[in-house]
Amino acid sequence: MDPNSVLLNPLLVDYNIETKEVTGPAIEPSLAYVINNYFSKACSDVLSLKIKEAYESLMKPQNAAHLTKTEMNPEFKHPQMGISKSGNVKDGHARGVQNSIIWMAVAMAQIANEVLSPKDPIATEGPDATYILNRAMTGLKVAAYGSQRCNAFRRFLLRPHLNNCYQYICGEPITQLSVLIA
Repeated sequence: MDPNSVLLNPLLVDYNIETKEVTGPAIEPSLAYVINNYFSKACSDVLSLKIKEAYESLMKPQNAAHLTKTEMNPEFKHPQMGISKSGNVKDGHARGVQNSIIWMAVAMAQIANEVLSPKDPIATEGPDATYILNRAMTGLKVAAYGSQRCNAFRRFLLRPHLNNCYQYICGEPITQLSVLIA
């Protein structure tokens, strides 16, 4: 069933929320399948186990110094700064999302470089399609992981603002659908 279905989301009827979204043309069906598969995995699922492998396959360009993760200032880690455990946990969630964005940017940079790189003038072929597809799929995997990390962080931030009896739902791993908490 469609997760945007009024049958699955009765609040849409109560609040008269439109779920129509303007979309572009359909993509190749097997690519759509892979994307939907990546983005429907929970962080604790296979995707998170393979993300290290994906990161290792992406080599940061040596002359793109700003494609790097941002660490917390070391002086902030000193006990006198008073950062709470909760603050460190929140920063860890946000750092995971930001790190995924950087690695996705590395994949996109590699794709752009492959397209822009001059080829052997004698060669009659263009950019390496297999390389571009591999980088694009790795970038999609990293984007899906970052999206899942972002959703987990949003639920973590939302949790203390819910009634106590509903707070547990923010901690359960869910597949990414059209709503933050299924």
